[in-house]
Amino acid sequence: MLKEINMFKNIFLFELKQQSKKRINYVFFILFVLQGVFYIKHTSDFFSADTSFHNAPAIVYAVLAGTGYLTFILVAFFASKALGKDLDDKTASLFYTTAVSESAFFWSRYLSSFFILLALSTGYLIGILIYPYTGISPQEKLMTFDLANFFKAIFYIFLPNIFVYFSVSFSLATIMKKNMGAYIGTLLFFVLLIFGDSSKDYGEVYTMVDASGFANLHLKLENLTALQKNSFTLPLEGSFFINRLIWYSIATILLLVAYKGFSFLKFSEKKIKFKNDEPANTIIPPLNLPIIKIDLSLKSNVSSMLRMALFEFKNSIRPIGFKIFMGFIFTLFIVYVTIYHQTYYSETQTLPITSEILKVTKPLAFFIYLFLIVSTTELLYKDRTVDFWLISDVTPITNWSVILSKVLAMFLLSLLLSLSFIVMGIVVQTFKGFYDYQIDVYIGELIGRWLPKYFQYVLLTVFIASITAKKHITYIITCMLLMFTAVAQEMGMIEQFKYLFTFAPGGDFYTDMNGYGIFKQANSYFVIYWSSFALFLFFLSFIVWQRGIPLSLLQRVKNSKKRFSYTILLGLLLSGTIFIIYANKINQTTVIDNEFLSKEQQREENALYEKKYSKYSNSKQVKVTNIKATIDLFPNERYLLLNAEMTLKNKNNKKIDTLHIEWIDFYTIKKLAVKKHNLKKIQDDKKLKHAIYLITPAIEKNQQVELVVEANIQHKGFTNNDPQQHLTFNGSYFKNDIFPKFIGFDTDRIVPKNQYRSLLGLTKLQNRFPKFSDNVYASSLADSISYNFTISTAKEQHIIVPGVLKKVWVSSERNYYNYQSFSGTWYDFTILSAKFYSKKIEITKTLDRKPQKIEIYAHPNHLYNLDIIENAVKKALQNLYPIFGNYPYPTIIIAERPRYDNKLETADNIIYLPENYAWIAKTSNNANDEFINYLFTKMIAKQYVQRLYLTQSQGFPVVIKSIPEYLALHFVQKDFGNTILEQHLKNLEDDYQKGISSASNQEIYWKQSDDYADYISESKGGLELYKLSKTQGATVFLDKLRTFYSVNKDKKISAKDFTFLE
Repeated sequence: MLKEINMFKNIFLFELKQQSKKRINYVFFILFVLQGVFYIKHTSDFFSADTSFHNAPAIVYAVLAGTGYLTFILVAFFASKALGKDLDDKTASLFYTTAVSESAFFWSRYLSSFFILLALSTGYLIGILIYPYTGISPQEKLMTFDLANFFKAIFYIFLPNIFVYFSVSFSLATIMKKNMGAYIGTLLFFVLLIFGDSSKDYGEVYTMVDASGFANLHLKLENLTALQKNSFTLPLEGSFFINRLIWYSIATILLLVAYKGFSFLKFSEKKIKFKNDEPANTIIPPLNLPIIKIDLSLKSNVSSMLRMALFEFKNSIRPIGFKIFMGFIFTLFIVYVTIYHQTYYSETQTLPITSEILKVTKPLAFFIYLFLIVSTTELLYKDRTVDFWLISDVTPITNWSVILSKVLAMFLLSLLLSLSFIVMGIVVQTFKGFYDYQIDVYIGELIGRWLPKYFQYVLLTVFIASITAKKHITYIITCMLLMFTAVAQEMGMIEQFKYLFTFAPGGDFYTDMNGYGIFKQANSYFVIYWSSFALFLFFLSFIVWQRGIPLSLLQRVKNSKKRFSYTILLGLLLSGTIFIIYANKINQTTVIDNEFLSKEQQREENALYEKKYSKYSNSKQVKVTNIKATIDLFPNERYLLLNAEMTLKNKNNKKIDTLHIEWIDFYTIKKLAVKKHNLKKIQDDKKLKHAIYLITPAIEKNQQVELVVEANIQHKGFTNNDPQQHLTFNGSYFKNDIFPKFIGFDTDRIVPKNQYRSLLGLTKLQNRFPKFSDNVYASSLADSISYNFTISTAKEQHIIVPGVLKKVWVSSERNYYNYQSFSGTWYDFTILSAKFYSKKIEITKTLDRKPQKIEIYAHPNHLYNLDIIENAVKKALQNLYPIFGNYPYPTIIIAERPRYDNKLETADNIIYLPENYAWIAKTSNNANDEFINYLFTKMIAKQYVQRLYLTQSQGFPVVIKSIPEYLALHFVQKDFGNTILEQHLKNLEDDYQKGISSASNQEIYWKQSDDYADYISESKGGLELYKLSKTQGATVFLDKLRTFYSVNKDKKISAKDFTFLE
């Protein structure tokens, strides 16, 4: 026993001494410190609100549970090397034949590696501790560090996670007798973390699969207020305790299994497969040696390269590991598709259309990248791993043919993975009974968009391998780059895609109506940009490639002249030139032409605007009362031409001699004149887009003037991440901001989040809206208005505008539409131009009953649910008629728009729905139709309520959003029962709790909310009205609403007049 203890001690101390000599470990330690600082900063941005501190206990718990990407990488590295290094370094035959005890050897190697990993990981803890002293966060956003909770988090989360990660990965590597086991274990933990966190909203039980406990903790943090985060403490009980117990047990059991199964003989033995058991023929036949002719021509080298590439490709897909990986990816594919197709509310799923299926490519990309990095690295070092380099490196085969053969094999593997995704998607669609496969969309996404990214990582791995000439260092550096870019983009650390390897703008902005829109060009540019960069690195790798006796990088650089050739020079010049050209093109279009601003720069600009122009917030300005405009829209050129006459009225008690005018980005005013008046520009702030004019003679009280405007909007190229949806190829969706704003100070342009306002020298914001007593009718820009629009667009597109369509005609291969507004319309119209399939339904009831017609305008590929939408609209109109009476308009229009956001919007008689709502909802039975009925009841109720003459003062959103939300809940219960209702109520409560948790400002009383707090005005407001109706009785509450609407629909009122909501 004493002998074994001494053996253990000697091996343990020897391993620690060896690891302490490695400089790379000190680099890892520094990286852990930086990771701790980085995660505190960016986790606080996600989880902290206005009154929660950046180093609050809740934030610290989340950071320690998240562990960090570097931890996963080093767990895999140390777990694979603990025992596996003897096989890699060919020292097993030496150590395993000594008198050392197997038990002492196993546990000393396990504990020494675990101890080193733990020691390096303390850098993460140090990073968290020193964060308050870095100056990154202002002192007012920091609290006295809670050491008690910090140590509790270490013992509850950090130490158990390191133990579980390392023990499971170490055990798998030992049981499988392959280093790959450690990487599989680590990858599995990462996948389960993502799955658990993605699935947490579907039940707490799903968080049990996450070994880190992060998903379980995240679920708890989502429902905390800002102040609760500051005092949060995590009890070791309930589901969190069960999670710890399950994974501690799994790790311990696997470790014991690995220990029991470990022996020097079993661990070092190699499996040799024989084709048959027949005895070998001992008679050696005479040999006729052929005459060998060495052919070193280019043709021969290319032929050899192609044969080797095919050979390596077959070897890459033959092992059972590849088949396991493909099974794993297919399982993840199914899981993600299931998650992405969950309900909006209740039980309604979306149809598995191709664009929905392909959303899975982004979350799975990380695993594909990681697999390609591992496969490429293993392939590059295969000859050295088995010592075949002693033979191959002295053959006359050229470097380029060897390297290219491996790269080509990896390209074929990448292509196979991309094609496999297409097959997986089609299989899933077929299984779900959906046969509209859209192969062109699959090819465009997976071959045109993702395949180049996969190959770029292959080339990067080759370059790093040529520099390091060491397999495990190649793993570490490449994986760290992968993880850094992923985290940097996700957390907003780096916002410009030109600095994020393989990334390109617009990945989240594919729509069936508009495809990738402006980002189609962006993808082409970035494919060339990153591919040329990767090729440049690839050509450099030829110069320093390790061949023959191992040499240091410096020695290989010195010998590079021998390997340098005109072909390599040409490749470097060509790829480098293309990279520089496209870097300049991308910078020109994103930064210069499209005026890129980072989030911080945008906040600074908004703060400057607020400081400079808030003094004009009470400046009396004219109101728009009538607009007559000609709007020429050129979707393919993304160009809009405006000619308008705007009637402006002074509704103030004194004359106006100064006009403040603002405009949107990329807006050029060609002409601005007031009939019978002179305009003199006294300030032209082009940066903040605010001009001030003196008007002479001044506009008298109640006087009307005619303003003539000629302007245009022109978009060019592509942006860093803005789809510019208001002017695009198909589905242009623009609002009244195409006309100049006559406003002294626009509250929509302020810095809305208090956590940034204090940093920018601004006072904290309580409410953007004026008090009830302020007489601000409907909008600061206009009262009710009238308009007459003549709008032209491309011949294949249709124009949708609120109002009465008076005339349609075609001229010069363009479609023209003339619309007139309804009486008493808001200055809140929206113009939509797109290719549509239209369905028009006449309603033949009574002559005085409105509407008489329903019109549905859908994308031609989204005709799945038109009948269900029609029935839902009719049902909503029938339900709401006893409360509000006749629908306010003769025609109700439902129009589809691109899904650049999830906003449900109405304007007069039109409901604008993004693609991913009712259009592609799965409606296989009556129970699944409830969401569509709920949706249209809410939106049509909103159209009724918007006819009230409401002041935009505090509580305005409550009236506009809460009442329609309540009515939708009421009729869901009436038509579909309590079970469906309870699901809606639960979702509203969840949305409200999440809103509280993520809100940057303190919660406003729900009856005084502004339009920056939907979680209050819609989620909480709907819940509060439902509770009120339960108290009063639904019949009584609806009677009060009916009476109020009938009495006040023609009066100017504010939220304070809704006394029946008390």
